[in-house]
Amino acid sequence: MGARLSNCDLPPLSDYQEVNFTKLTDKYVKALEENTNNRFDESLPILTTFRILDVTAIPDKSEEGFREYRVKDVGILAYHFFQE
Repeated sequence: MGARLSNCDLPPLSDYQEVNFTKLTDKYVKALEENTNNRFDESLPILTTFRILDVTAIPDKSEEGFREYRVKDVGILAYHFFQE
């Protein structure tokens, strides 16, 4: 009650419809995940390097790993985008 679609005047689902809708949704999400993985599998190393933009992962300046933070990721991005 009070959900985002509560004002759409949709009739309530029967138990049968709800089970079928849940199965269909599960199949759709699994297929979407598989297609996404197949499409971007080769790009995963590059996409993963964008984690450097997560400001919550930056170590404190006083921590030992601060100076080396994401140097490898920046190198991968630089090589990928500036292969000259």
